[in-house]
Amino acid sequence: MYKTVYLGLGTNLGNKLENLKNALDALKLQFGTPLQVSSIYESKPWGFVSSSSFLNLVVSYKIQQKPRQTLKICRSLEKKLGRKEKTKEGYESRIIDIDILIFGNLIVQDDDLKIPHPEIKKRLFVLEPLMEICRDEYIFNEYNIFLTRIKKEEKIKKIRFPELF
Repeated sequence: MYKTVYLGLGTNLGNKLENLKNALDALKLQFGTPLQVSSIYESKPWGFVSSSSFLNLVVSYKIQQKPRQTLKICRSLEKKLGRKEKTKEGYESRIIDIDILIFGNLIVQDDDLKIPHPEIKKRLFVLEPLMEICRDEYIFNEYNIFLTRIKKEEKIKKIRFPELF
């Protein structure tokens, strides 16, 4: 059975635009043509200090894989694209990060996989691109109120790079 999955992509090391393009290309080989790809958003690091800003986007696919298979694919792609293992507890700069945000209407609460992603409601750099491409009324209604609240406190910059898609 097909499910719509929303993935969050982020990068703050190296050639950030190239990192996003490479991730989208790799994901296309695994999941096919995306349903939607958001604009790219530039944001400050979240949860840690770094002098390098992030570029983020959200992409959606219609897939047959199960959540655990999807996680395995995303982690494998991160590694192939140059993501290094964490060197300390908490968040760090990274070449690419691929997070499963929403997976149809599934709820998963495992130690290493939580769906919906537990931080969606706190992250403008996820909410803004998610709401930009979301075509699901339930998801939109669930998260739009958090977007409205966070936009009063935080700012991110919308960047359009249609040549990536």
